[in-house]
Amino acid sequence: MSKSIKLKDNTYIDTNGIAHNKIILNTILDKLIPTILYSNDSGANVNITLTDNSSNYSYIEILYNDNDGFCGSCKIKNPNGKIAILLTSYINSALSSNFSYVKVCYIKISGNTISKIREQQAYIPDGSISTTTYFNINMVLGYK
Repeated sequence: MSKSIKLKDNTYIDTNGIAHNKIILNTILDKLIPTILYSNDSGANVNITLTDNSSNYSYIEILYNDNDGFCGSCKIKNPNGKIAILLTSYINSALSSNFSYVKVCYIKISGNTISKIREQQAYIPDGSISTTTYFNINMVLGYK
């Protein structure tokens, strides 16, 4: 796919016509500049549909946050058909409420869909585990 580069004088050049070491610049840019496969600022806490099939990308990056506002990202190589883990953790050192927790979300990437398999939160030190909706996926980037 052709990309345009904006120059300082506000003119644009087409990358299909530029070569570096006999490689068309557009080929190089396709590997460096991600394709936005999904974007939602507030995040989605359900299954999401990507704008393209995950098998068309050598890896994808998932940006997410949990219900307490902690953010993370996860890169998955050759993503189609894979299961991945989204993870956040919190350590509270305040003496008045001495607890920590780990939140985990298992997802499956299949074609143009990312499905949640299971979400859990484990409290430390009491060891209690709860299941509810903790994670929102905000963006998915695809790299060729």
